Amino acid sequence: MKNAAFLPLLTAVLLLTACSKKADETPSSTSDGTITWTYNGQNYTSTVYSGAVVDGTAIGITGAVDKNSTLHLSIEGIDAHGVGTYTLPRISSPGSVSAGTLTVAATSPSKYYNTQNGPNASNGTIVVTKYDKAKQQISGTFSFTAGLVSSNPTPTEFATVANGTFDLHTFR
Repeated sequence: MKNAAFLPLLTAVLLLTACSKKADETPSSTSDGTITWTYNGQNYTSTVYSGAVVDGTAIGITGAVDKNSTLHLSIEGIDAHGVGTYTLPRISSPGSVSAGTLTVAATSPSKYYNTQNGPNASNGTIVVTKYDKAKQQISGTFSFTAGLVSSNPTPTEFATVANGTFDLHTFR
């Protein structure tokens, strides 16, 4: 998770492996737990895909509601820090920091929001309440504000994700 480009790539790969082959069919469900969140006043629960991918000392958590709405959390340094609070900072260039992203593909073109483009020095938190790498378990809460990723270096459009929870029982 050394680069912010890894986040959308991981999300795309996970969704492609979880979805059916025909575009008009409802995606099949692949779940290693549950992820929930609120965006634009609507509650979401990962029904298509929920999973955690270990990448060195980081972990990526992805949830998909349908082929239009995905959420990804990147938690850097979890092996060293474990249970605790991870801040989601704004940075000027992609780096090895924890981040939250939201992809909304129901719009045309799709919109991709990242906390690294957020409006504040700190754009939210991920609170890990349970982490056991040997048993492949991770649980916690999250909330964040993310800026639209675009050619404009200063985002003017933001997405706020609240009331987030995750409870996963298998790592990949």
